[in-house]
Order: sequence, then C-alpha cells, then structure tokens
Amino acid sequence: MKPVIRKYRRQKGWTQQVLAEAIGRSRSIVAEYESGATSVPQPILWKIARCLDVQVDVLFEDEPPLNGQE
Repeated sequence: MKPVIRKYRRQKGWTQQVLAEAIGRSRSIVAEYESGATSVPQPILWKIARCLDVQVDVLFEDEPPLNGQE
C-alpha cells in the first residue's frame, strides 16, 4: 500500500513544489513519495499530514486497482 499523498495535495490545490517547501524537502523527493518509488520516513509522513490537514492514516487509503487489476 503506497501513500495517497498526491490526492490530498491536489485537493488542497498545492503543487509538489509547495508541499516540498512546506515539509523542507525537494520537489523531486515529493514526486518519489507520491509515486511510491521512495518510502516516506515516519517523521516526514507526520509533517505531510499536518500540512495537508489530514490524519496520517488517511494517507494510506486503499486505491482501487486500475481496470480491476492488482
């Protein structure tokens, strides 16, 4: 299960750059977090949740598979 950071970032109307600045990271690492290429360290996950005004657990909602595929 990968974080659904992108969903909540977009709902807030933020770019990856804005989120990156808010959490003190680079835009490229935010892109990696969103794609699941890099795992999000726990302290950063808490920062992201606070910035996006969500609970940490909602960042791990299950997204339905595309076209019914796993």
